Amino acid sequence: MARAKKKEKLTLEEKLERALVPAKEQPYEVPGNWCWVTAGNLVDLYRGVSYKKHAGHSVKCENDCLVMRGGNILEGAIDIDAENIYVDKSLIKPEQYLQENDIVIVASTGSKKVIGRAGISFVSYSDVSFGAFLTLVRPKEQVCKRYVDYYFQSQIYRERIRSLASGVNINNIRAEYITNSPVPLPPLSEQQRIVDRIESLFAKLDEVKEKVQFVVDAYEVRKTSILQKAVSGELTKGWRTKHGISRMDWKTISLKECGTWFGGGTPTTSKNEYWDGGTILWITSKDMKDRLLEDSLLHITQEGVNNSSAQYCDKPAVLFVMRSGILRRTLPICMVNVPFTVNQDLKAVIPEKIQQEYMYWACTAFEKDIREKCMKSGTTVESIETKKLLKYEIPLPSKEEQKVIVDVIKTLVNKEDIIKQTAEAVFEKLELIKKSILAKAFRGELGTNDPEEECSVELLKQILEQGEIK
Repeated sequence: MARAKKKEKLTLEEKLERALVPAKEQPYEVPGNWCWVTAGNLVDLYRGVSYKKHAGHSVKCENDCLVMRGGNILEGAIDIDAENIYVDKSLIKPEQYLQENDIVIVASTGSKKVIGRAGISFVSYSDVSFGAFLTLVRPKEQVCKRYVDYYFQSQIYRERIRSLASGVNINNIRAEYITNSPVPLPPLSEQQRIVDRIESLFAKLDEVKEKVQFVVDAYEVRKTSILQKAVSGELTKGWRTKHGISRMDWKTISLKECGTWFGGGTPTTSKNEYWDGGTILWITSKDMKDRLLEDSLLHITQEGVNNSSAQYCDKPAVLFVMRSGILRRTLPICMVNVPFTVNQDLKAVIPEKIQQEYMYWACTAFEKDIREKCMKSGTTVESIETKKLLKYEIPLPSKEEQKVIVDVIKTLVNKEDIIKQTAEAVFEKLELIKKSILAKAFRGELGTNDPEEECSVELLKQILEQGEIK
C-alpha cells in the first residue's frame, strides 16, 4: 500500500503569500489598510446531503430533517417552505445542519440565471439541511460573518461565478470557484461598520419597497372593484340617464348561451408534419398570460389540426383554462382574434349574443366566484366542471351599453396598469440601488473606513495561524 503523501508544512509568510491575491489579479484598488484575499481563507465549504430516492419523503416524520433544494434558495434568503423533502436525521452529519449566517449556494442547475444564487440563513436550525446540488459556505469565526454574507450578494461574486459555471446541459460550480474568489478584506472593525451602514441604507430602501408593494398588492383589488362596478351598471348610470334607458332593461345570460363552445386536443408530437412550419396558434395554459393573445409558444399546421381532435377557429373568441395547477390561484381568461386552436385543457367560445370584450371583462369580474362555484371536487389536478361553467350567468346589458362599459373599463384599467407598471419599475430601481450600495461597500466607498486602523493583513495572519488555507 502506498504511503499517504505528507501534508506540506508552510511558514506563516508562505501561507500569507498564498492567501493574498497577487496585485495583477486584484479586480480593483481598495483602501490602503485593506487587502485582497481568496475566499477559501475566510470560509469553510461543506457538501450537501446525499440520499437514495426511497429515503426521501414529502411528509415530515418525528425524527426527520428538511433537505433544501434549489427551489428553497432565494436571492439573499432561504424559504424552507418552498420545497418539502425530508429524510431521517441519521443521514445528516452535524456540520450539515444550517447555522446562522450560513450561505447556501445553488451549485448545480440547468438555469444560468439561478446558478450561483446565494441564500442566507438568518437563524440556526436543528432540522434543516441541504441537498447534493447545493454547497454550504460557512464564514469563519474570526471575521464578521454578515460582511461575508453580503459579499456573496455582490456583483463581483455573481459575475465571476456565472462566468466560471459550465456544463453541456447543466451548469456546475466547483468548490475551487468559490475558494479562489477574490474578496476585499478590511480590518475587522471596519467590516462591522460596513455591515451597519449597509443595513441602515437597506432598511430605508425596504421602507420604500413596502409602500410600493402595497400599491402592487392593491392592484387586483382595485381592478376587480372597477370591473364589478362596471358590469353592475354603476359606472354607466349617467349614460343610461342621458339615453333614457333603465337598469331594469338589463337581462342575464348563461355562458352557454353566449355563443358556440368547443374544446381542444393535442396532435401527436411524433409527426413533424403536424408542427414543422406551423402558423396556427396552438394555445395551452402556458400561453394564457395576456388579455389579448397574439402568439403562442407552439404553432401547428393545418394538417395537424385535420388529423386530431383540435378544432381550427379564425373568429374572435374568449378562452378559459379548464384544467391546470394555476387554477388554485386564478381562473385564466383571455381573448384571441387570430387563427388558433387549443389543447384539451382549454375551452373556447365564439361570442354571438354578446360582445367579445364585454364577455371577457364580465367573466374576469366574476373570476373568483366562477372558480369557487365551478371547481371540480375530489380530483388530483385542479379543474373546472364544464356543465357548471356553462350554466354560470352574467349580466347582459344592450349591445350599445356593452360597448360603453368596455370603453369605461379600458380607460380605468389602463390607468391602473400604468400605476402598477410604475410601481414595478420602482422595484427594479431599488434593486439597482442595493447593488450600487454593495459595490461601494466592497470598494471602501461608504465613508466608514478609518485609514489609521491596523492593516487587515494582521487579521489575515491571525486566521492563518489557526488553520491552513482551504
